[in-house]
This record gives sequence, structure tokens and C-alpha cells, in this order.
Amino acid sequence: MTVLESCPKYNMVAYLEKTDGNVEFYEIIDFITRSSIYHALTVSPVVSTTFVEQFWTSAKSKIINNVSHITAKVAGKPVSISEASIRSDLLFDDADGIYTLPNQAIFDAIQLMCSKSTSWDQIHTNIATAVICLTSSQKYNFSKLIFDGMLRHLDAKKKFVMYPRFISIFLDKQLENVPVPLDHFPVNALNSKVFSFMVKKGKHFSGKVTPLFASMLVQPTEDEGATS
Repeated sequence: MTVLESCPKYNMVAYLEKTDGNVEFYEIIDFITRSSIYHALTVSPVVSTTFVEQFWTSAKSKIINNVSHITAKVAGKPVSISEASIRSDLLFDDADGIYTLPNQAIFDAIQLMCSKSTSWDQIHTNIATAVICLTSSQKYNFSKLIFDGMLRHLDAKKKFVMYPRFISIFLDKQLENVPVPLDHFPVNALNSKVFSFMVKKGKHFSGKVTPLFASMLVQPTEDEGATS
């Protein structure tokens, strides 16, 4: 079997611990902890290198009951992944979520974030849409984003280990009672230094700090508001 390449920083587990050194990020940590992507950002399964490589070397696109699936053979057993199964396995509730926004909506949102109006085109439109939806409390279809990325990867000229943590979760659901090989893919975790890097100001920093949107903050209950 061909050994696939992997990126050490690919799919790192998020660091969301509150410490004395990241007090100014507490609101962001709270926001992410409450978000729909918290589980996907922090789940850290045992990742079998053998199983993940077997999946990607045998993965194929297939239509089953008019629904697109990615099928493969792992440990000699057939496995199948769809947008719906991703939604279930990663605890996303996004079947009716937004997938793309019009360019003008992206431009407007970028300006509200005090970013350059052209900065959004440096990343994929769907990623820009995902960020905008998160910050504005709109439901985004992360399940489709992940599944479509996997589909595109099937046609890549050179395969690599994509979504190792997620693939392991998907396989765990379908390979019950199958012994997992001892060769483990290292799942790296971010540490407290990530906040130190975030506070560094680059030479192009305008000096203007954008506060979190109201939709990202904990909203007081009616009783709490009356007390205040």
C-alpha cells in the first residue's frame, strides 16, 4: 500500500483553555465553546495511520439512492460516508444551513470586520461565508463543506492524508469490534502560544481593534437584564 503524505499541522486540535495569559481572549473562547463547531474543533480520537491510508487509497465517489457517497474498503470491510453521515458524526445541525453568500454580502461583512475589502478573495468563498455566518449567528453548512472537500480530493493528482481526525471518527462508527492497528497518526494540539501569536501586531496593523459582534456575546436573560 502506498504511504500517503501528511501535514503535521493539518487538523490540529483547538486550544480553548482559559489561562492568565489569554484573558483578553476569554470572550472568543466562550463564543467558540458555544458554537456548533466546538466538538469538531476539539474532538481527539485515536487516529490509525493504516485505516486512514486504506480509506484514501480505496475511496471512490458513488451515487446510492440518488445521494452522493464516498465509499472505500478499510480492514477488508466496506465503509460509506455522505454529507448526512458527516453531519451526524460531527454533531452538526446544519442541514438547512447557508453554503455560499453573494459577493456583495461578503464585501459588506468584511467591511464590518474592519478588514480590507479585497482580503476575502485570498481564501475560498465558502470559507469566507463560514466565518461570516459564525460571527453573525447564521447557520452554516459545515457538513457540505467537508464532504465537498473530500469529493474534490478524490480527483487530486496526488493524494495525501486529508481530515485524519474526522476520517477516524467516521470509521469508528462503521468498524465496531474491528481491532485498530497500533500505528497511530500523531494528532497535534495547539497550545497557549497560539494566543501569544495572535496578539502580535504586524507592520500592516491599522491600530484599530474591532470588538466582537453582539451576536457573538452571551446575551443576558430577562431576569439578568432587570437586575442590571
